[in-house]
Amino acid sequence: MRFIIHDPARDRDITPLLREFPDAEVLMANASEGVRKVGDSMTSRSPKNLFTTCFVPADHTGPFQQKHYDCFTKCFASWFYLMPDWNIRIISTANVLELGSDGHEAWVRERLAERNGIALSQWARLFWLWKMGGVHVDTDVKAIQRFDSLCDYEFTACSDGNGFLNNAIMSAAPNHPFVREQLDYLYDVPLEKPGDNPNTYGNASGPLLITELVRRHGWDGQNETATLSGGITVLKSSVAYPFGWNEAYTPECIKPETIAAHLWGSSWIHEKDLSAEYVDSTGVA
Repeated sequence: MRFIIHDPARDRDITPLLREFPDAEVLMANASEGVRKVGDSMTSRSPKNLFTTCFVPADHTGPFQQKHYDCFTKCFASWFYLMPDWNIRIISTANVLELGSDGHEAWVRERLAERNGIALSQWARLFWLWKMGGVHVDTDVKAIQRFDSLCDYEFTACSDGNGFLNNAIMSAAPNHPFVREQLDYLYDVPLEKPGDNPNTYGNASGPLLITELVRRHGWDGQNETATLSGGITVLKSSVAYPFGWNEAYTPECIKPETIAAHLWGSSWIHEKDLSAEYVDSTGVA
């Protein structure tokens, strides 16, 4: 069975079709790309790979405090408890180059020598997503439900509810062009210099980067589910960011559609209060 999907934005979400006819040959047609089979150079849906990045210096110096390790442990436990059938990986200094570097090994090794964990994390999440496909989550993301629904999209990220996207949670099919677009843009983001506020680079290479690029694909900043050009889906904030970075957790913020909660650990900011109340109260203990 063969389906040809033309390219008004309303036709881009082929998830229901794939669910109903999993063995069908699905073709995407538009003026710029011609006709391509879904699966040519990328699969249509994300595989059940779940990975996070954790770049801790061997001497355990750096920004992480005990409150962060406690948070990470609870988050990791929620993933393994809810998704024992997923391939769960932690990307670290030991394996960051396991999948190669696409010619950028020198850039990665320079960041390793600098112990620039933020830059390494931003690069690794995109490179591994591009190579393997799956779901990336930050270490301070706690699972509320299984992440299987994220596998229904070619690429998806969530609004933060304030006109920006956040890259703490992203899912993508292998070799997705929008992941590659982010990766190529990342190399041009100026690195912080000694004494700079690390939050500046973290924002520029993360939320600001993905927001700028997804706007080029037609996102209007609204906090609602949107299907965009290039196989990009934006989900509303309640899916993964049920409370904001400057908001307190309340039980009421967890909605039926909430599959995860970003706990806004801000591990590079020592004075940031990581409330034990919402760490313990969201998802699986």
